Amino acid sequence: MPGREKTWISRDIKDLYSGLYKYGYAHSTEVWREGRLVGGQFGVSIGGYFSVASLFHTENNAGKVGFALLAKRLRERGFTLFDMHVPSATTAMFGGFEMPLSEFRVQLAATIVSRVRF
Repeated sequence: MPGREKTWISRDIKDLYSGLYKYGYAHSTEVWREGRLVGGQFGVSIGGYFSVASLFHTENNAGKVGFALLAKRLRERGFTLFDMHVPSATTAMFGGFEMPLSEFRVQLAATIVSRVRF
């Protein structure tokens, strides 16, 4: 990531996500400004389930713009479960909420068999 010395995104993680992308499971949304990548996120989709792996921004609010674009695309495509992992003011602003693990498991089982495409 530009301007950052440490990141959890190792060579192994990059290779893993490249393979998932090749098979149609990994996706990203990107926010560009004047030819520079300034925000976005990437994650994995299985059926109607999307799990965000990482969000970033190098300019204020660029991550929020990317998140809003991703949420819009997922709604338009019929995704029904959008896993954001960690609740925050930003995820709540876009309708995110916590659910009990037992409910999540039921929804996940029903969602991953959906025929939805990113």
